Amino acid sequence: LNVLEGKYAVLPRLPAVPGVEGVGRVVAVAGTLREGVSEGAHVLLPHGFGTWRRFGVVSMASVVPVPQGRSPTCCATC
Repeated sequence: LNVLEGKYAVLPRLPAVPGVEGVGRVVAVAGTLREGVSEGAHVLLPHGFGTWRRFGVVSMASVVPVPQGRSPTCCATC
């Protein structure tokens, strides 16, 4: 919410999708696979990606796999 209020240290260029941190689920993979990242895996999204969205496209190198057994909700908020 700080970004929306203009209180965050770095403001996105407009128009922008709000949301700074988050976890997503991989629904498709194109190109070279990365260990721990496959269809259905949960991943931490790049900082500032604009996580208030239903879908997005990111490079494989910019995501971090959520470890097995970890709650995606906890990883996105803790």
